[in-house]
Amino acid sequence: MKHSKRAIEPRTYSLAETADILGFGRTTLQDHVRNGSANHLHPISLGTRTRFPKAVIDALAEGAA
Repeated sequence: MKHSKRAIEPRTYSLAETADILGFGRTTLQDHVRNGSANHLHPISLGTRTRFPKAVIDALAEGAA
């Protein structure tokens, strides 16, 4: 039996990707995450990196949230 390989689609965006999608500068978004005013974006801290759930960002970008 052969297994087909599927590309795994990421479920999160990086800080830079999120900033680009939402039309912010990277450092501006980073500042909002640090001071807590971006909590509605559900940031996920992984060590020194910050990720954002794809579903949340896509919904905001589409105007659904």
